[in-house]
Amino acid sequence: MQFIPMWSFFAPIPGMFDYYLVFRKIDKNNEPYQWIPAFNIPDKRNWYAFLWNPEKRFLKGFFDIVQSLIQFVEEVKGKQEVCLSIPYLLILNYINSLKHDQDTEKVQFMILGNSRLYESQTIFTSEVHRLVKE
Repeated sequence: MQFIPMWSFFAPIPGMFDYYLVFRKIDKNNEPYQWIPAFNIPDKRNWYAFLWNPEKRFLKGFFDIVQSLIQFVEEVKGKQEVCLSIPYLLILNYINSLKHDQDTEKVQFMILGNSRLYESQTIFTSEVHRLVKE
């Protein structure tokens, strides 16, 4: 039981969607792999999450980046401008920083959204980008 409502309960426009980041690897032969989640969101929070919840900062940051990307996509018409936007580059940098197989040459990401009322839907799909290897 939760006696005190979450802070987002008092927000002027509460969040209507949960966002999920998935990506796929593309090998040297331009064969795409299946979409996989970039990170896991726990189904259940720990009992002490109201005091200590370090995952919340990461998820809040991701939520804010997605909101900024969606707003930017609506404001501009050119795909090239979207690909050069800061939210897009932040997500692409995160995907690039994940551990990848040796045969992975390119990556592509997709943002999915779902609410309790609707099934998952594609919010945004990126271009295919060459993986930056160090």
